[in-house]
Amino acid sequence: MPDKPVLWKTTEKNIYYRIDALEAVCDRLIEELPWPGNIQTLSFLFSDYGPDEYLSLRRNISGRYGARLVYCADKEKLIAPEGAAISTNIRIKKAGSLDEIRQLYLSTVLRVFNEEFPGELPDSRIKFSENVARNYLSSEKSLCLAQGERVSGLVTVVGIKDHLAQPVDCVNWVWLDKSLRLPERIAAQGLIVEWLKRIVAQRVNCYIDSFNFRSQRFFRRIGFVPLCLNIERKS
Repeated sequence: MPDKPVLWKTTEKNIYYRIDALEAVCDRLIEELPWPGNIQTLSFLFSDYGPDEYLSLRRNISGRYGARLVYCADKEKLIAPEGAAISTNIRIKKAGSLDEIRQLYLSTVLRVFNEEFPGELPDSRIKFSENVARNYLSSEKSLCLAQGERVSGLVTVVGIKDHLAQPVDCVNWVWLDKSLRLPERIAAQGLIVEWLKRIVAQRVNCYIDSFNFRSQRFFRRIGFVPLCLNIERKS
């Protein structure tokens, strides 16, 4: 890939560039590139994501932009976290009705981002989550976890098209209750990996915000690697 961004393609919502390293993407570079107002996202495909993508993005991308990393993995390469086999009271709970899944999805999305990351999201993201809940969630690709009888986790997978316009499964949401202790959290993560291996077709990706360090580390631990950065204007 090139040292400087090279235009790859333009779609209705994205302008795609290829670039060597994630570290090269910064405010100055973004401001130098043509970005018409009717294009929602600048996307950078890279091969070198460096030693720490979280620090790189927090250092180089200001709060004027919403930045999300696209991570990808082959399902055969998914890895359960060390210690996931330990015995706990975390179990898979049969998903309820689709309306119940939608309600849990939206309530946990709003709770997490309002409590943990206030002011970080562009306005379009809440509308995006509402659209996902209404049109893309399914009971078959939703995993509910429970601690005893209490719901303590939710994972949703939706079908999308990737940057190559190929169908791919996308881990749209992972929520684990903050009250879970570390052994319970690791056990829950192990159940998530086992479930993903069963239900995804082959490749699986996810979109993680630049400020969400914990989610970035979770997906890296279970075998995902970053391959694309999406930039949006916050307003």
